[in-house]
Amino acid sequence: MKKIYQVVVSDKHRSFTFEDNADDSVAWKDSDAKYVLDHFGTPMPAEKFPMRIAQDPAQAKKKSADVNILGADSIIVLSARALDILEEKLKPLGQFFPLHEPYIDYVGFHVTRVVENSVIWEMSKFREESGGRILYTPTLRAGVVAHEYLFMIPEDRTTLFFSDDFKKDVESHKLSGIDWTPVKIEV
Repeated sequence: MKKIYQVVVSDKHRSFTFEDNADDSVAWKDSDAKYVLDHFGTPMPAEKFPMRIAQDPAQAKKKSADVNILGADSIIVLSARALDILEEKLKPLGQFFPLHEPYIDYVGFHVTRVVENSVIWEMSKFREESGGRILYTPTLRAGVVAHEYLFMIPEDRTTLFFSDDFKKDVESHKLSGIDWTPVKIEV
């Protein structure tokens, strides 16, 4: 059975962040993170580009990575090398976009591939809230996600899920930057 993973930025590498995260004068409703969340599963309008994403200045001593996940959002930041390797497989799953100076050697990728009906609630860890469920640890249906390369789910709009194939592509080309955590999958 194929495996599915969630990822985090490796402790050895610098992470990227929205520049407005460091600006206390920017309200959440006006932030880039909110803008991305509002475009969950859909392409973002071109007038938003180049997007103001930067490497975290607090991590200046760490190495730059080939593959980077932008916090808890649907954004992956790719080096030119990673783009060359992953572009064809990623193209149908989302939207590439440029980053502003001085990060023009990187490209952003907004994941728009959303897979419905993949969560097995009885086997997942979640909390009931007045507005619905908050999913902590999902268990996914193998038959629904088995053929996916990279995707998101509507039950967790801030987490990316990566396939074994994506992991193999990253590892076989020695792309740096992310650590893998397996997600529970049931038939």
